[in-house]
Amino acid sequence: MHRYLRGVSVVVAVLFASSVALAISPQGAKALQNVTSWLQKNDKIKAKISADFDGQAVTGDHSRLSNPLRDLQFNLKYAIRGFNSMSRPDRASAEGQEMVKQLKGWVAYNKSLATAIAGAGKAAGESKRECWAFHKEVQSPRINEMHALVRFLLDPKARFLGTTTPELIARHRKVAEEVHQICQQPRWQAIVGKCSAGKSQYEMNHIMIAKDFPVHWCNAAKQHRQLLVRAIQNFIGTDDSRRARVAVDPEKLARNEGWLAEDGVVTWKKYFFVTKEDLAASQNKYTALFAAAGGADGPGDDVFAERKAAKAKLRAAVEELAPKLETPAAGPSHYGVALATKMIRRWHPGAKIIKAFGAKSAVAWNIHKNAIGVPKYRDKFGYVLYRVPGEKWCQLRKFYISEDYSGGGRFQRAQTARSSSVRFQNCR
Repeated sequence: MHRYLRGVSVVVAVLFASSVALAISPQGAKALQNVTSWLQKNDKIKAKISADFDGQAVTGDHSRLSNPLRDLQFNLKYAIRGFNSMSRPDRASAEGQEMVKQLKGWVAYNKSLATAIAGAGKAAGESKRECWAFHKEVQSPRINEMHALVRFLLDPKARFLGTTTPELIARHRKVAEEVHQICQQPRWQAIVGKCSAGKSQYEMNHIMIAKDFPVHWCNAAKQHRQLLVRAIQNFIGTDDSRRARVAVDPEKLARNEGWLAEDGVVTWKKYFFVTKEDLAASQNKYTALFAAAGGADGPGDDVFAERKAAKAKLRAAVEELAPKLETPAAGPSHYGVALATKMIRRWHPGAKIIKAFGAKSAVAWNIHKNAIGVPKYRDKFGYVLYRVPGEKWCQLRKFYISEDYSGGGRFQRAQTARSSSVRFQNCR
């Protein structure tokens, strides 16, 4: 780049030897306007890069300055070429002397910018090597735990994925404490901030990109207890053990004719109320999670409010609908009735069986076939109406028996009855 100033250097020598500045010619003035237009382009470029270069050091991402530097050099080259095309007297004029100063200033600026970019690039390369050394020091076998903590750091609404146990929390805590000790070492304190130099806001906050940034690892490790507590609180907010866990929306209960899609044991107290045993089990579960995070926090007194309210809403809907429901008409009896009655007595010892019967159907059996029409199994349904001791309403349990196809037009006899749903209703 400096070869373009050879003509300028000659002019400077002439100027110092002469005591009289000559007037510039019309042709020289026109040529000088062209030179000025090139430098004006550089003025705009310089204004844009002022945030990343203060004339001494590069303060932003050095790679962003390579193209502006190239444009500066290009414009300066043609400015110098235009200046050197002027006659010697025009260059020696007062206007020419002023332009020499401007050109020399631009040469110095470009040189300092090029030097700063080269230095910043070298420093960035060294920082990159140090960052990789940090990764090697802390990552394996800690990567899964720290990636989770970084996710909690970047997303206040994040929660644990999969099964959340005290053992999982304790493992995250142990790893975070180890990483925090590493981050406290003077060697790493000096470089972790440099590892994020030049990163955009998007990069710093996008988990798939930012999960390996050393500054995030160190920040997450330092704040690990607060992050774990927050993640536990978020987990509790979506944990099924504190929610209503009801099989049907109360708003849709009448549309479903009161049926609840429950195939296991159901009692009025345990299904429609949050029992002390339920609360104690959940409370103990959550308390153990907070303890594993290293604190005495708890889920709070109102953590089960949603669960209680949901059960109360369903209970009210059932109470309204139950007296209106009638037992279906009985169909042909079959051996499944005895199996279902046995199932109910096993589930509810002491229950009073009011009636048990087969369901009405247009066919004796519902036969299920594969894609080419070969039977797979057949089933039929029925009902058991019974009353559990101490409960206000009877339960009507819908059951079915299923026989697998054994070939030759024969089916294998069912050994047990299975439940598909239940509803609470009057005892008629």
